[in-house]
Amino acid sequence: MSWSINFIGKPENVVKAIKAYGEKLSGASKDEFDSSSPKIIDLVEENMNKNGEVLIKVVANGHAHFTENEKQYGYLNITIEPIVGNIV
Repeated sequence: MSWSINFIGKPENVVKAIKAYGEKLSGASKDEFDSSSPKIIDLVEENMNKNGEVLIKVVANGHAHFTENEKQYGYLNITIEPIVGNIV
């Protein structure tokens, strides 16, 4: 099953959005997202600016293949990018 997120905002709001997204999923997609989301949140929190002046863009997706309810393989693709500059 697969999932995909794409959020831009203050890091603390991106963390909230990641958690809210996970609550909307079900089945194998939710299981796979729930396995990956703590890692994504950890990386977002590591990239937080102490002054709160930086926005962050998080794009991530994952996929896993199951046979007879057993995970055969999976992947996670993630990009975390600070957005700095003058917001106009």
